[in-house]
Amino acid sequence: MWVAIRAVGIDPGNPASIIEGLATGVGFIGGGAVLQRARRTSGTATAESLWATGAVGAAAVSGLHDVAPILIIVMFLACADSRP
Repeated sequence: MWVAIRAVGIDPGNPASIIEGLATGVGFIGGGAVLQRARRTSGTATAESLWATGAVGAAAVSGLHDVAPILIIVMFLACADSRP
């Protein structure tokens, strides 16, 4: 999704830089959500949800209102399938 928004070429200023910053920030926060203790990893579903929520927000703000609901459905299915 991040690449698709950049490829569409929407340009009210330079939204690509904003989306790149959003992706970096969400990735950093998601990385902090993943913990490893005693050979057991946890927090991957949280990181997945944070990343997908950022993508939905970027799609909605970029004017891709037809893509955002599809991303929400895909996000729900992916989170429902992941194990804690």
